[in-house]
Amino acid sequence: MIKEKLIFRGIPDQFNGIVQVLSQYPLTNNIWNILNRIAFAACVYFVWQESNYRCFKNKKRSADVLGGVVQNFIRLKLVSMKIKSSKAVYSVAKKWDLIVTGNRIMESTSSVSMCEASKFAVEDVINTMPSNVVSCILDFLPLQDAVRTSILSKNWRYKWTTINQVVFDNDLFEYIMRTKGDVDGRIITRVLVYHEGSLTKFVLHVPRNKRFDDDDDDIYLWVKLLSTKSVKGMIIVNKNITPIVLPTLVFSCVDLKHLKLCRCGFRNTNSLGGFSKLSSLDLDCVNSWELIGLCPLLEVLQIYHPLAMTKMKLDDFAKLKNLKHLFLSLRMLYHHDAAIPSLDTFKLVGCLLKLHRLTLDLQRCSTFKVDAAGNRDVMMHSFKVLEILNLDYDNRSMVFFFFDLIQGTDKDRVFPSPVTLDQVKAGITGYLQQLRNVDFVYLKDSHVELSFIKCLLDNCCLLQLITIANYDSTRNGTVDRGRYFDFSAKLLLLSRASPEAKILFRP
Repeated sequence: MIKEKLIFRGIPDQFNGIVQVLSQYPLTNNIWNILNRIAFAACVYFVWQESNYRCFKNKKRSADVLGGVVQNFIRLKLVSMKIKSSKAVYSVAKKWDLIVTGNRIMESTSSVSMCEASKFAVEDVINTMPSNVVSCILDFLPLQDAVRTSILSKNWRYKWTTINQVVFDNDLFEYIMRTKGDVDGRIITRVLVYHEGSLTKFVLHVPRNKRFDDDDDDIYLWVKLLSTKSVKGMIIVNKNITPIVLPTLVFSCVDLKHLKLCRCGFRNTNSLGGFSKLSSLDLDCVNSWELIGLCPLLEVLQIYHPLAMTKMKLDDFAKLKNLKHLFLSLRMLYHHDAAIPSLDTFKLVGCLLKLHRLTLDLQRCSTFKVDAAGNRDVMMHSFKVLEILNLDYDNRSMVFFFFDLIQGTDKDRVFPSPVTLDQVKAGITGYLQQLRNVDFVYLKDSHVELSFIKCLLDNCCLLQLITIANYDSTRNGTVDRGRYFDFSAKLLLLSRASPEAKILFRP
């Protein structure tokens, strides 16, 4: 059907043979050579499309219909060309039932009717795609690729300006460094100026060796533009040692629900506003701790690197009545050499009545003070998840603190010093007996660790799973598989109060 309208004389029907014959034709602007290449490309594309339709859409077209689609595509290519009148052009027009008018090839009156042509018409999937589908596709693309979609067609030229997420991450800045040689803040400004509508997320990772001075107008302009776009999530991560000074205009983002700041601060902490809708706050090396008390609906609070927050007080947490997840380093509440009293932790948790998950980081905490029963006037309420980071089993006062934290409702429990293993075994009562899942990260196969696992298996009747991740099986810098299996064998020999209790090793 198609070969009859080309100059494929004696060309084989196999793909390799067609490629070999086409490679012998000269790459000139002769209309027949151009037509041969267009026809070959169209056949390959639509055969591939038909294969996909049959595999994934359960659609099937006959050979005649598929041939009509290919011919219609070739005709569209011909009528879109600018040509010079020649015998070859007129012969092509005659073959395809077209006419030559000036420097154009036009449809003739005797060509396929509009009704028949519509049967073979190529579906314009790109331009007829629903706007919500387009937005979903663009949101899954990196920003540089989303902008590149503007070359697909005229309708797509500004489609990228309606994306819901604007992400300037490390990959994007590496791409800019490779193509432009330097990171220019004007790129961010242009994207925010061109963007239309609202934003669900704005992400900015400031690369190393890129500093923003206090009087830099770029940051002020970005925050001002974001405040007009009803942004709901904002992440600013600064990779430099010098913190970024944010303008107080950021508090005009009244729809903000999620905020993450790393190495950022505010110029005047006394004039801080607040976020009336903020539900998640993540602070890393941020010195404006007063911000916590200005978020009444906060549900998730994560604070890292205590050296940047040395003035925090327990009263600041008492205002967070809706808090459900708290990640906190205890060292930020006390001086470096001060003993950490368990009573303060009871007061902290006791005022957060909706708390479901508590994560305490004990890093750089060496000394703990376990208060006597008579001083413990605030009870611990039950929450679903308790996560203790950097727990040192060889630190007796830290182990005391851990058990005292769990045994919050046991007012008669007093741990003397020094602690003994029998006292640790006797401490597994109350909440600890209700454990169902326990995760250990980075165990060293010490006697205290093994004894603690044994106590859990012996006393927790509802225990279902113990997960041990990143077990340290190295000896003298090399992996000792024998040590790994010895530790596994010790765990298999332990008795279990729960018949459903399992022990899972995870890399």
